[in-house]
Amino acid sequence: PHPYRYPIIGSTESLKNPRLSQMVEFYQKFYVASNMGLILSGDFNADEVFPMIETAFSRIPSGAVPKRETPQPKLITGVQKEQIKIPVPFVRAKAWAWRGVPAGHPDEITLNILVGLLNNTNGTGMLDRLMVDGKVMMAQALSASLNDAGILAVLVVPNMLALSSSRAVRATLQAIASIKEGDFSDDTFLSLKLEQKRTFEQQLESIDARSAKLRALFSQGINWEHHLQTGAAIDALTKEDIVRAACNYFNDNRFEVTKKTGRYSKDRVEKPKYAPIPLKNSTIESVYAQSLSQIKSKNLTPRFLDFDKDVETISLTPLCTLYLHKNNVNQLFTLKFQFGTGTLERPNLTQLSIYLHLLGTVNYSYEQFRNALQSLGSTLTFEAESNYFVCSVTGFDSHFAETLHLVHTFFKEVKADPKKLKPLRDNKRVENKSFLKTPSNTILALMQKTLYGDDSRYLRQLSISQIRSLKGDELIRLFGEALQTECAIHYCGTLPTDSIIHLINNSGISNQVVPSNSPLIRASKEYTQPTLFLVDDPKATQSIVYAYIAGPSDLSQEERCIANLFNTYFGRGMSSLLFQEIRELRSFAYGTNSSFLIPQPKNRHKNSSFIASLSTQADKTVQAIELLDSLLKQMPLQEERFEYAKQNFTNSITNDYPGLRDISVRIASLKRDGYNQDPASATLSYVQQLQLKDMEQFYKKHISTQPVVWMVVSNVKRLNTAQLSKFGTIEYVKHKQIYKE
Repeated sequence: PHPYRYPIIGSTESLKNPRLSQMVEFYQKFYVASNMGLILSGDFNADEVFPMIETAFSRIPSGAVPKRETPQPKLITGVQKEQIKIPVPFVRAKAWAWRGVPAGHPDEITLNILVGLLNNTNGTGMLDRLMVDGKVMMAQALSASLNDAGILAVLVVPNMLALSSSRAVRATLQAIASIKEGDFSDDTFLSLKLEQKRTFEQQLESIDARSAKLRALFSQGINWEHHLQTGAAIDALTKEDIVRAACNYFNDNRFEVTKKTGRYSKDRVEKPKYAPIPLKNSTIESVYAQSLSQIKSKNLTPRFLDFDKDVETISLTPLCTLYLHKNNVNQLFTLKFQFGTGTLERPNLTQLSIYLHLLGTVNYSYEQFRNALQSLGSTLTFEAESNYFVCSVTGFDSHFAETLHLVHTFFKEVKADPKKLKPLRDNKRVENKSFLKTPSNTILALMQKTLYGDDSRYLRQLSISQIRSLKGDELIRLFGEALQTECAIHYCGTLPTDSIIHLINNSGISNQVVPSNSPLIRASKEYTQPTLFLVDDPKATQSIVYAYIAGPSDLSQEERCIANLFNTYFGRGMSSLLFQEIRELRSFAYGTNSSFLIPQPKNRHKNSSFIASLSTQADKTVQAIELLDSLLKQMPLQEERFEYAKQNFTNSITNDYPGLRDISVRIASLKRDGYNQDPASATLSYVQQLQLKDMEQFYKKHISTQPVVWMVVSNVKRLNTAQLSKFGTIEYVKHKQIYKE
């Protein structure tokens, strides 16, 4: 009976006949000052801001909010069995769900640590070990505390080739039973408390994180002072509290949910047979809009990166550079090793990044190594990016030296384990079964094939047979080769520079001998004739459409600036031409976007690319493409919209200063791209001087006169292919042509 059971946007039936009078009534009841919170997080003077707030918002009526009795969910009595349909074949899953606690409940933190005993960042939980040991494909616990109620749940996915899931179920339930019996060490419990405190500190680091936390607390009726006591509440917890909570909440009153392969029927809403409303006065401002435009804005001084002052840059060796940025917020450090080789150069780095998370060293088992990290409140993760292999370390500066020693030990002595190769194969099997069942994935694979041919990342990835033939020692050698590749090391913390240099130099980690080829910029294909690549997805109810235009190389600084401004004018954001014309005015699309992708100065000889996209109902596909095509070929040029675009682009530059832990990464990236100072400063100067005729000239030269290549993923039976053919020669594309299994 709880309102959570209803779709947020409403039922199909209610959406067919919305009543404006009900919307007005709802607004008048609930949009009152006593039901609102205003949250500010940033660099401002509170004494200056409060009078402005009072002036602006005091006109909102303060009326009392009608008291609503929210019906509570029924109690769970006994084991209630349910089945849910998920359209992924061959994968079985079982879940158990118990009633948890609402937000602000004294046991909320207790349940977070309880879940940490099952799954945690370092992979030392009891369910983590089932996955690492290959006993299950996946096992995951969660505790979610919502405003009115909470959920405590455990999910297990058995190994794909197992004849029965009963063994996975027994192992999962045994893990829960072990916690209820208190079968975990004091060291494990203390390390999880440390992890919770690290998470708490991280939530206070940035203005975005603080404002998000403030919004959540306001909606939950919890004040900020109470939240700041979280650290003390974590310290006060005892092992007995965890055992008590496990026995109390992991009880016999639960849902037992089994996954079955299938889909739920969908409501099909036919396109209304309304005649379009003729456009009138589309370029005339309302009185309200005019009053807004007359309000003078304060000119903010943009903050640009200073390559010399914002970071300390130390060349440890010719191929290893250390970037340091001081942390003045808390005692947490981040240490990131960015090795200059990625999946575009070595696709098997993807498998390596998974494999390393499952291994120990010559002298430490997986469990011993990860427990040692966790006891320090530290983490070590690996990620394979397109151009870089990244090892990220986090922790408390008070344990930096011990953490770095453990990381170096792992780098030097990591030990292959043939038994841990199985998850690599299982992950690929699941990906193969599910990837192309999602149109948003299919269109990405189609785009990669269209732009880069056989260099598509989805065609260069390892197939299941290639992964099956991988050897552990082979992957460890690959890791050693990655560690020898040119490296940027990023430290953000509180320790003195000399200490960091000394510790890293003594660790032997800065011993790189192979120059980097990254970033690799693939050559995008050029097409001389309009073409439409079409992938048939018989189960798709929507169409996803991409348009591609091959752009020029060797763009000047001014042209690069115009291209970025064109992005804002044409297709980025809710005020862009695409969004306004296609979605807002005609309801032809759920979402729109476009981007002119330009190689950085170091690779300016490579071609640029223009991509526009939209998603729409299948029966509107032709109309949507027709409209997008017309905007590409005959784009409306409006002085007022151009000025808005300039202002929006200026705002984006002003607000683009990176967060605390991203400053050194951004500077290093800009240096690699060929900049010796923040390019945002020059870009801003160019933008302020640009006129509409400059963008018009750029558009006519590089967009309107170029052939468009279309990519469409849809149910062909719901398309009029004869009408589609007017946009270009149709080429039907099969899944195996765009995705290697």
